[in-house]
Amino acid sequence: MKHASKNGLNRVSGQIHGINLTGKTVVIKTDALALEHREGDRRLLCNWGFGCNPATIGKTIYGTFRGEKDVRFDREDIEGLAAHPVETAQKQAAG
Repeated sequence: MKHASKNGLNRVSGQIHGINLTGKTVVIKTDALALEHREGDRRLLCNWGFGCNPATIGKTIYGTFRGEKDVRFDREDIEGLAAHPVETAQKQAAG
């Protein structure tokens, strides 16, 4: 398997300030991950949580990370919007 950093999957295309993140793919900051997860794909598909909405006080975001659902991150753990959504990369890998 190729490292995601080599094929650009972790590239950031925009900032998250003022954006509702529900249904969006974001890139997690390297330092927010355990050592064993710092290499490869760092994209998170944001599913739910008060942290998805910039207008709420909450900061917790639950999403799908490397196939695992309901993985928890905080809004400050996000580097930015992903240039390549999770679904796009899965289709490219399959085809």
